[in-house]
Amino acid sequence: MKKTIIGAIVIVTVVIGVSGGLTAYFLLTNELSEFQDFELGLGDWVIDRDVPMDPNNPGHEVNWSVTRVENASRATSGTHSLKLFIDGRQDDGVIWIEKSFALKANKQYRVTISFQFYCGAESFNIITQVVGYCNTTNPEVEADLIEGLLGSGEQALEWKEYNRTLIVRTDTDGILWIAVGMSVVWETEISHFIDDLLIKVK
Repeated sequence: MKKTIIGAIVIVTVVIGVSGGLTAYFLLTNELSEFQDFELGLGDWVIDRDVPMDPNNPGHEVNWSVTRVENASRATSGTHSLKLFIDGRQDDGVIWIEKSFALKANKQYRVTISFQFYCGAESFNIITQVVGYCNTTNPEVEADLIEGLLGSGEQALEWKEYNRTLIVRTDTDGILWIAVGMSVVWETEISHFIDDLLIKVK
């Protein structure tokens, strides 16, 4: 019986280690770190948007997409990155990926968001704004993401790291929402890329 009990404990420990390693690590250390390079997909990240309707195609939104692409010249590590495209000729619209993180309720955290953003055309004009959002509410519309704007997406010809560190307090649900993406502020069709997304919470 004793060997059976010990064997069961070992099995449970292994299962927890395999399926919930990140959660278990967070509970033990009160720290969380996640790196996403899109080599194997989007993981738990979800695509979202708030874009205008297309006046030239009544009843439909303007064209937009967030897709994982394979192109070594558009990746800072590996061969994959995330391509963000939007028809911004209506001078409006924001597209992003988001994920919720389950933390402890009513607790203050220091959150760092960093990622690589590829423009392809340096410009003095602000054509896009880079988004790095963190808050207790799920962002649904452009106004929700205002506090997460990190500046122009056209600051560098190719890759540039954008980062943000902030102090956030969870509410009674203990959930933090993090989102990264881009907002259009100039009337044009635009494609940019995101790679090597790193989230740290402690």
